[in-house]
Amino acid sequence: MKQAPIPQLSIEQVITGKNPDGHEYDFFVSDIVDCTLRYQPIRHEFYLISLCTAGSMRITINLREQKIEPNMLLVYSPHQIIEILEFSSDIKITNLFFKKEFLLGNMINPPSVDKLYVHQSDSCGRITLDEKNMGAVLTLFSLIAEKSAGNHPYKREMIKNFIDALLYEIEPSYKINVLESMEKLSRKEEIMKGFLDLLSRNLYKERSLKFYADSLFISTQYLMEIVKEVSGKTAGDLIDEAVILEAQVLLKLPKYNVAMVSQLLNFADQSFFGKFFKRKIGISPSQYRSSVVSAQH
Repeated sequence: MKQAPIPQLSIEQVITGKNPDGHEYDFFVSDIVDCTLRYQPIRHEFYLISLCTAGSMRITINLREQKIEPNMLLVYSPHQIIEILEFSSDIKITNLFFKKEFLLGNMINPPSVDKLYVHQSDSCGRITLDEKNMGAVLTLFSLIAEKSAGNHPYKREMIKNFIDALLYEIEPSYKINVLESMEKLSRKEEIMKGFLDLLSRNLYKERSLKFYADSLFISTQYLMEIVKEVSGKTAGDLIDEAVILEAQVLLKLPKYNVAMVSQLLNFADQSFFGKFFKRKIGISPSQYRSSVVSAQH
């Protein structure tokens, strides 16, 4: 399969829609809410930090609803599925898109933003900023936007440093809100992240733990132990959760019927898919699809 059924957005597509100039972007700042994403689930390849200063918005992250309100900052990790449900007419939100590679080699002691993907892959880091933090974060967002629009000879280096400063600024609040009870499991977290990365790219064709363990150059038993220790769930549970999430999102898209979703997700047949889905969700794929369609109209 050359392309996943759920649209996957790059930074270039965010900027240009079709990226006609072929140029690659590793960061971008925008204060525009993309109305075209409403009722259309999108998976993204980048990190996204959103700062809301006015209005409100309802979105889903991997089908879990989140409400964005003023003074709220959200950190989204790669491969999550975002869907905008609604937003108020007075919404003011600034979005910072960047690739992790853009920051590599620039930080002596990287902050913990990557841990969100390891521990909270079904959600996002949501922080409500106090007045002091809000002022600092607004200043950094303003500096990033200003330099992004300019032609300074050291533009990239300055933006890297501003993003670094932003991540360091929010990390204490981020730890309190998201990571407070988590231990430092650096090597194991890296393996866990590698497993989740591989799963997001291969779940349409691979469900075998051996495939993921071999890809990470570790034994199946060690992978099972690490996943259980870091996430509290079994590796099999995480694979099933990823498959079910993908199935639910695909069933929301009008162009795919139940049989097509079953085939796309590499089930032996539609009957087996139906039993798997009902065991996990409690209703059949057809019933789920009907309920979703009714809710959207």
